[in-house]
Amino acid sequence: MPVVGLAVDWVNQWSTEPFWAVDYVIRDDLLINVAQRYFVTPRGQSTPVFSPWGFGSVSRDRSETELRLTYQF
Repeated sequence: MPVVGLAVDWVNQWSTEPFWAVDYVIRDDLLINVAQRYFVTPRGQSTPVFSPWGFGSVSRDRSETELRLTYQF
């Protein structure tokens, strides 16, 4: 099951997090998940990005890769 999305943080001057994920059922009791998340901060502004939670400054130019294996019993 593929998922593609975009999270927008309008408080932090429209910082965004585009992401995608794929869940694959290998068997009824075994699943694998692969995902990628990108943190994007708007550029070209004359003032610093207001980031009270750190999303626009600490997470800028960072990405996350996820690989999850789930065994259900």
